[in-house]
Amino acid sequence: MKVRRYAIAFLLFAQLVPACGGDSHEDLTAAIGSSSTTCTSSKECGGATPVCDELARTCVQCLFPSDCDGEATCEDKKCVDIQSCSTSLDCVDYEGRTICDPLTSSCVQCVEVPDCAGSADCIGNKCVPYTSCESSLDCSQGQVCAAALGRCAECESRRDCDAGDECIGYECKTITPCVSDNQCVSTGQLCDKALGYCVDCLDDEQCPEAYHCSAGACALDTCQADSSKCEVNSILVCSANGDGWGTPQPCASQTSCRLSGSTASCEPWICVPGQTYCDDSVLTTCADDGLSVTSTVDCASSGKHCFNGTCSEQVCSPNLTYCEGKELRNCDAMGSVYTVLDTCDSAEYCDAPSASCKPQLCSPGSPVCDGNVATTCNGTGSCFSTGGVDCETLGQVCAAGGCVDVCADVTLDVTGVPLDLFFMLDTSGSMSDEKIEGLRTGLGAFFNDPQSTSIGASGQKFPLPKDSSIFHETCDGSAYAQPAVPWEALPNPALGSWVSSLETDGYAPSVPALTGAVEACRTRMSVVPTHKCAVVFTTDGEPNGNCPPTSTASQAPLGEVAAAAMADGIPVFAIGLPGSDPVGIAILNTIAQQGGTGAPIMIQSGNVGSELTTALNSIRGDALGCEFQMPTSTGTVDPDLVALRYTPGGGSEHETERVVDAAQCSGQGWYYDNNNDPTKLIVCPDTCAEMQEDQDGEVRIVLGCSQ
Repeated sequence: MKVRRYAIAFLLFAQLVPACGGDSHEDLTAAIGSSSTTCTSSKECGGATPVCDELARTCVQCLFPSDCDGEATCEDKKCVDIQSCSTSLDCVDYEGRTICDPLTSSCVQCVEVPDCAGSADCIGNKCVPYTSCESSLDCSQGQVCAAALGRCAECESRRDCDAGDECIGYECKTITPCVSDNQCVSTGQLCDKALGYCVDCLDDEQCPEAYHCSAGACALDTCQADSSKCEVNSILVCSANGDGWGTPQPCASQTSCRLSGSTASCEPWICVPGQTYCDDSVLTTCADDGLSVTSTVDCASSGKHCFNGTCSEQVCSPNLTYCEGKELRNCDAMGSVYTVLDTCDSAEYCDAPSASCKPQLCSPGSPVCDGNVATTCNGTGSCFSTGGVDCETLGQVCAAGGCVDVCADVTLDVTGVPLDLFFMLDTSGSMSDEKIEGLRTGLGAFFNDPQSTSIGASGQKFPLPKDSSIFHETCDGSAYAQPAVPWEALPNPALGSWVSSLETDGYAPSVPALTGAVEACRTRMSVVPTHKCAVVFTTDGEPNGNCPPTSTASQAPLGEVAAAAMADGIPVFAIGLPGSDPVGIAILNTIAQQGGTGAPIMIQSGNVGSELTTALNSIRGDALGCEFQMPTSTGTVDPDLVALRYTPGGGSEHETERVVDAAQCSGQGWYYDNNNDPTKLIVCPDTCAEMQEDQDGEVRIVLGCSQ
């Protein structure tokens, strides 16, 4: 709200008005066509003129459109009815307002100069006549030809004005030279020391409410301070001092601008603008702005069905397979009956062309980014709505369905977070012959596979001796947590040499071995927190030896170790080598399930090495998953304004929708490792599988800054 200080101006009003151009108070009142009732506030006005023009001290009908009732607007301080229009054909019978303004969809006098007759400018949708001239002989008495304008004006220079007047803006103005306020206060004015003469105001605070200071005079505000209006489905907000409208802010897709009083807002559609459609048996017509229904017809009342936007005898198109909401239907040959073929679940949409249910691309109606355009997901979740706001035009990027300032913008390949693998290898006595040989050759081939390059790797074997006898194995999990060779990216010659030297003997203390392997990953992730670590546990049977629990009693404890690992973001993969009995297989199942990897990979006898390499290649892809480190930024990142965008090879970029957590991954999406303090972006399984199948894909992470 403006706070004005203008007591001096009111006390000396009779002198102030002539100083602005010589008009008397009575002339000003007549010019605005208002009541002669004088006022200092609107409390003193009423009836047909309820608003006080505090500068003129006169009651008027209005100063701004919000002072008028209904759809009327304020022009020349009078309330004038607005005639809505789509084209100028709607304005033909509206006298004096025969042009449709596309910005306001209302009939006006003019939009551009050719709309005016004769010589006139179109200013504020009004034709303002002028007289063209080549010399002052072409002008009426009291005017001269302003050569720079080619028009008649009151003056061109000081010489055209009376003594003591100045030519300002081609008008003669009475001025009082000054160097101090002392020369001005007697006329209710102040000294503008930069211009060197007395003026009515120096700033907005010296003008009444609804006026601002412009070129030394109090001018009626262009608009009501901080009010807003609609223009071409955008919101314009009036400046704090009322001297003009701000930059248009477009409404998002599937919303329309609605003006209520002096406040504009973008409201969501309740129906598709201008469309006639069926709502069950009711034929419904949507308003042109999509914010209301203009008409309804109950087809059932005439014994018909609502079909294809009309009241019809048919309920569907004969022999057509089509979608109705979540239902996939097939119409009979007469169009009189349909059969439901399938009903899509909450994370799917019905796709008529393929006659199937497909995973939703986005949540229906939610804000999304189509490239750099902020828009919304369509009503079924099958695609992005057309239209929206191109964030690039605002110098911003689209993130989480809105235009935001960028803190960071990073493009990555689909491999995401760097991967480390810790191999816990069973070398007990039962692992002899083809099993240990297959372990050596299978691991060796995996280590040297180009696809494994850059994966960090280390490992340990079990059992480890407590003393000089291998049959006195240690039960201390911390011993198994010590890497046999230092962590290093593959290919790692030291790791390969260690695996090649492995021999078999002793028992299988699986519980301390798995406990140590998980601890080794935890330690690794504490040293390099930007990496992901996974455990690969290989064995050929159930636990035995001197480290209880063994056999079936070890199943629950091993499951607990694996579950704790997964809770810390460490997946545990289980590989069963030939010779695993039913008890051993049940234990491996528990480890894999609780470790977040589903089921163990069982290797068959005969070609252990190559089968193991194939299993490890599969694990490599699964373990890589789709996790992406939160990029660093110099600004303050708002976690709710982070966007993960995926560009498939040969395709176009689209934003992947964020879900709350892993439990919400019913289809496409991603979530944070920690919603309160995120360090990683984790992609849902369906989206991850799509990414991993596309080696040419790219992931782009955009961080929006806090405002």
